[in-house]
Amino acid sequence: MQEKLLNRLEQLENLGKATLATVSSDGYGGRYVDSGKANGFKAASLSFIERVYGKDHSYYDSFNTSVDGYYPSDIESGLEILSSIRQEIEGNWLFTFKGLVAAELFADFLEMADHLLELGYKDPAAVIIGSV
Repeated sequence: MQEKLLNRLEQLENLGKATLATVSSDGYGGRYVDSGKANGFKAASLSFIERVYGKDHSYYDSFNTSVDGYYPSDIESGLEILSSIRQEIEGNWLFTFKGLVAAELFADFLEMADHLLELGYKDPAAVIIGSV
């Protein structure tokens, strides 16, 4: 799973870099990126962040508010946020307390099922394993 997440992050980072490559001037000193590419980068990145962390996570909020225009700095901010996410995933920090508790609970049920099997109670053990 970690490899798939990192592959998707690389795709998003490449999309952000491709968006930055479209920087042009408006003739009055303003610099902008292609709006279509910027919108695609934002939408794809927010979708990824939502699936991994949820809409209530600070990464989602940060990305949504930082990448709100067509300035190169908006895209650069988005790339930095994706870089932070990459570091978290590479460092195996992608977990929640709820997930840890659930994993511990499931492990306890599997131990109970194993104990029942050792005592010869295969049907109750099968029910517990099926539940897990």
